[in-house]
Amino acid sequence: MADEQVSSTSGRLEAYSDAVFSIIATVMIIPISHSELSKTEGVQTILLNQLFVKILIYYGCFILVSSLWEGHVMLYSFIRSVDEFTIIINLMFLMVVTFMPFTFTLVSQYPEDNLAIELFLSCIIMVCLIQIAFIFYVFWKPGILKESVDYDLEVTKAQRRRWFLSGYLVLLVGSILALASVPIHIFLASTIMICLLTRDRLRKLLFYVYYRYKGELDTYKAMISNIKSSVIPKERLEAFSDGVFAIVATLIILDICEETVPKKSDLKDKYGSSLVKALTDSSNTFLAYGGTFVTVGMLWFISHALFKYIRDVSSLMLTFNNLFLWLIGLSPLGFKMTSVYSENSWGHNEMISIQFSCAVTFLAGLSLAVIWIIALMSQQKYLYPDAFYGTRIHYSLCMKMMVYPFTSLFIYFLSVKSETVSIELFYGVQIGTPLLFLLLSLIELCPLLRKTPDGASAMLTLPHVSLVDSADMDDSLPNIYGAINPN
Repeated sequence: MADEQVSSTSGRLEAYSDAVFSIIATVMIIPISHSELSKTEGVQTILLNQLFVKILIYYGCFILVSSLWEGHVMLYSFIRSVDEFTIIINLMFLMVVTFMPFTFTLVSQYPEDNLAIELFLSCIIMVCLIQIAFIFYVFWKPGILKESVDYDLEVTKAQRRRWFLSGYLVLLVGSILALASVPIHIFLASTIMICLLTRDRLRKLLFYVYYRYKGELDTYKAMISNIKSSVIPKERLEAFSDGVFAIVATLIILDICEETVPKKSDLKDKYGSSLVKALTDSSNTFLAYGGTFVTVGMLWFISHALFKYIRDVSSLMLTFNNLFLWLIGLSPLGFKMTSVYSENSWGHNEMISIQFSCAVTFLAGLSLAVIWIIALMSQQKYLYPDAFYGTRIHYSLCMKMMVYPFTSLFIYFLSVKSETVSIELFYGVQIGTPLLFLLLSLIELCPLLRKTPDGASAMLTLPHVSLVDSADMDDSLPNIYGAINPN
């Protein structure tokens, strides 16, 4: 009997890839959060002279890794099954991606060194070459792609392959040009690298010019319309976001394990072999950990509550979600700053540390609010009916969205006006913030506690809230109408 080649679905490979991408996108903050913070130099000077460039480079690399993940997700949305060759190519792709944090660390530490930029660009070139080979293979090998790709009347299989290839070709050509321009001037290479962050727009422009030259603008419009309808699956986006949150929470406790646990020599010389005194001396660090973890956890809670009622994700929502996750990735840096300058003797440094953490939290909360507003503007397309404008869920989400922007903004301006705000007060407010969410939950439950005249519990009926399955809706409407209007 002939051997049968057994293929598997791509689900497990996608989950593994999502985990790797979320880890890589987050651990790039480590060289920044582990930067030496001088207690004799102003933290404002440190932010401007040492950390500002590193944070910008981290943002660019985070967006690059996120765009690679998005391309991976979009490609796998058309893949039905994977074979051993497909898995091996994907592992090679992930191997190069996991090497990128090392090259990012070199670039952030030595931004003016040609070799650091050349290694970083070489990684991007290798990623592009591997993915181009992968695209050719999956579009050539029968049985890999979904059957809908072959029978799509709007976008042919060749056009879809050309679209996927063009994204990596633009990135490949741009990286080669940047690599070639490094010996000329680093600024020129950096400018080309920044332009590569808009590669999707460059790809659309190239396709527009190509189809306009051929006189087939209708084909171009149909293809772009079809591609826009192919959004990132919400489940994959949630998995990627959850991974980022999990890694950020882990990085914070790793810093405590590394720096707060006293050495045996220090325990004997400084604290008289008393572990209680040593841990008490680091009490502000534990307070900073509690405040940072609670803030990260509650921002995840708000994100979870929001995406629970989102049906589809647009490209603009995806952009702001990437910005939101990048800001979450800055949390370990805020933790490091506030734990170092946690005494009133540092004065202005302590205030700047608080203001930095407040700014990060404010912008993170604002990014989620923008996602919510974008979804509301096209609620029929992006939201489930339960969260439409005017429903109980709508008001509940609005209140949750306002908590962190308002609290962080209040503490920020309070620290600007007065230096009486301390690290203890700042993190005390952060640790106490979940009480506001508990209060909101009780307010939401209030309608359930109301009683009807006969003593039975009654639910608050609100517009757009569907309490009947759509399958039973048609059968129930005639009875309802007959009860209201017997004639």
